Amino acid sequence: TFSSIWLILIGISKCCFLILNCSRQSIHRKSYAHITVQCLSVLMLHGVFALLVAYPVYYHDWRGYNFHCLQSTPSTTLQSPTLPSWCKSNVTGVGFSLYAHVQRKHWNVGLFRYYELKQIPNFILALPVLGLSF
Repeated sequence: TFSSIWLILIGISKCCFLILNCSRQSIHRKSYAHITVQCLSVLMLHGVFALLVAYPVYYHDWRGYNFHCLQSTPSTTLQSPTLPSWCKSNVTGVGFSLYAHVQRKHWNVGLFRYYELKQIPNFILALPVLGLSF
């Protein structure tokens, strides 16, 4: 998820600032080991934070894939025992995202999916504001 990537980037930037700050000062050879330990501890801490943020999302997708695609029998589903279409398209389960499927199919969320002919009145309403902003 974006938040976990952001946490990793914060850890890397903190490590870079530690190295930059120490390179500006005159330091002894003993403190290089101290800086290395500090930098690695910061990276490990932010890596753990990133995993804690990303784990619920992956767990939700894994649980949804197992329930709907692997354990789909007539007794567990209220509808027909056939598998949903998104189970058939992703055989391995790797890269599966239940939330992304719901967004794509039911909410019509995607890159450039907003730009349709029925949205022309909205663009016409926005033209005065866009014209004044330039």
